[in-house]
Amino acid sequence: MTTLDEMRQQAMQQGQGAMSLALAFVGVHNPVDLVAMNRALHHVWDRRDEVFAQLFAMLRPGGAVVIWEPRWPDDRAQLRDGRRRAMAFQNLSEHVQGNHFLRPDEVETAMRAAGLTPKTTLFGDEAVVVGTRPRA
Repeated sequence: MTTLDEMRQQAMQQGQGAMSLALAFVGVHNPVDLVAMNRALHHVWDRRDEVFAQLFAMLRPGGAVVIWEPRWPDDRAQLRDGRRRAMAFQNLSEHVQGNHFLRPDEVETAMRAAGLTPKTTLFGDEAVVVGTRPRA
């Protein structure tokens, strides 16, 4: 059995990034129909070209990637509203970590650049963007 440290070392030796390491860890070696990322993309946004290229490569034709991210208000002052108190605290934590506050249109743009067709569904302070790989 390969340990996580061994996989990390192998991925880095081969010039592969964190996404390849994660895929090796979960055992994804063949194209799949669905990949889901829940509140994770903003942590790797600075490497979005690599991430989306790998997501595209993971999918079978017709497959989809589902990305669920918070939908941050354009005006951060809106976070002072009592109904958004939890999001305000999350905002502070994400800011301290140096993460990017994604907007759904940014995710859509990155998906299109990778060859995926995006469709966004908004509900409350959440956004789900589904990118589909063309069938042919």
